[in-house]
Amino acid sequence: SLFPKDGNYLLPIKVAIQRAEGVGLGDKVTATFSIDLPGKYR
Repeated sequence: SLFPKDGNYLLPIKVAIQRAEGVGLGDKVTATFSIDLPGKYR
């Protein structure tokens, strides 16, 4: 889930992934994702 906040979005990341990637609370990261819609072709 994405949560809107102050013109940006918050994306919860599991603690295990935060530790593995060396990021934590308050760090800014860039995430890329795609949404596949049923019946739609790219």
